[in-house]
Amino acid sequence: MNCLSVGAAHTDASDAEAPVGHLDPYGACSLPSPISAVGLGYKRGIKPDLLAPGGRCPVELIKGEDGQAALTPYRQSLAPGVQVASPSPQQGNLRGVSFARGTSVACAFASHWATKFYDVLSDLRQQDSDTIDLIPRALWLKALLVHSSVWSEPYDALAAALRDEGNSRNFREVGARFLGYGHLEAGRGVECDSNRATALGAGRIAAEEKRRHRFPLPPSLGGEREWKRLSITLAWFTPINSAHQAWRRAHLWFDAAVEPLKVERNGAEHRAMRRGTVQHEVYDGEKAAVFVEGDAILIDVNCRPDAGALEEQVPYALAVTLEVREGVKIPIYEEVRTRIRPKVKVEATSEAGPDRSAHLIKSSNLKFKTQMQSQGLSSRCRLRVIPFLSLSRLRPRLSQGNPLAWLLWY
Repeated sequence: MNCLSVGAAHTDASDAEAPVGHLDPYGACSLPSPISAVGLGYKRGIKPDLLAPGGRCPVELIKGEDGQAALTPYRQSLAPGVQVASPSPQQGNLRGVSFARGTSVACAFASHWATKFYDVLSDLRQQDSDTIDLIPRALWLKALLVHSSVWSEPYDALAAALRDEGNSRNFREVGARFLGYGHLEAGRGVECDSNRATALGAGRIAAEEKRRHRFPLPPSLGGEREWKRLSITLAWFTPINSAHQAWRRAHLWFDAAVEPLKVERNGAEHRAMRRGTVQHEVYDGEKAAVFVEGDAILIDVNCRPDAGALEEQVPYALAVTLEVREGVKIPIYEEVRTRIRPKVKVEATSEAGPDRSAHLIKSSNLKFKTQMQSQGLSSRCRLRVIPFLSLSRLRPRLSQGNPLAWLLWY
């Protein structure tokens, strides 16, 4: 329920052709590997969560006497596939390699990118350990890996082959069976250009509570007829009730007011997203959106009991990315960063303990103090102001030396 499942995509960097007597079942299209299981998961939740490169797996077509055909996967350690370290038949040779295929390879790829995200989180922790340590590091990694996954050409290929009148209305759920939340494109998560900004948030939430997060909109995008994509990912670790058929004690979900951007939902079926412990919504569109300075996307994180009583707070991670096409000269990152950096986090500690999903207010805003007094908390409350953190100079881009666009966001 809380784990991240990784499927194998039928792709690799090898230029080898299928061996004699075998064929490539998909050609150039990177669909799920024929030796990778498909979903859905428990209670028809989205599984696998994502796909990572698992090597191309040629198959041998064997025709039976009854006219049926069987496909036997290629099992040799020769190309194609993903090249991996392997024992060498020559004694003392430490450079032996072979080619592998399947979900074990895909999980290794996902783990590799998880270490990259871990490094980013470690750098973040040096500047604000309170926020990074607020939730388990594994939960951050879970959210970031899913957030870096996208549906792309494989979904179009699936639709062309499998969509019909009987499943056209719910074909996005069919697509999720094969693709999960999409292919892992982790470079989108650890590097960024001026056309993309990513913000992170975290908190702990109790049953029947709501936490509101605010993502500022870049004014230069307003009125422009350009393609844009908004990706929002919520991940959490739920307590488990093994005596209840639902298992999941905590059901978290977010509602996002995306109307100002004039975008539409695009991705996995949104009801299926709410059956697990990850919700990954993607919105895109090309309509001109009219908004002004100070407008924002409001994202409400909600929590309710799902399998019996929920008596503890549930940790969650939230990631939001807004982007336009490469080459479009709209400074998304700079404008989002500018509108986040002047803000501060105000942490209120009362007898009930700290609320670390604290409000974001401008330093000149005095309404917060008035609200606290009206609630009778002023005499019992401690305010701690922490400058909002930007990481625009933290780490160079892996390939081109551009700054990362990570914004730590509450």
